Amino acid sequence: MRRLQKVVDKANAAEAAMRAEFVAVLEEGASFAELSKASGVSTSTLQKWKKVAGK
Repeated sequence: MRRLQKVVDKANAAEAAMRAEFVAVLEEGASFAELSKASGVSTSTLQKWKKVAGK
């Protein structure tokens, strides 16, 4: 079970880092629409990530 937990922890950390990068790109001036188009992540998801990040 510890091995599985390590994998889950790594995946969660990677996802958090990815979300932070998306928020940083938005903070640099990218629009939700252009980032959504480039990444395939919906605009509503991007808006949620930015809100959760407190930006």
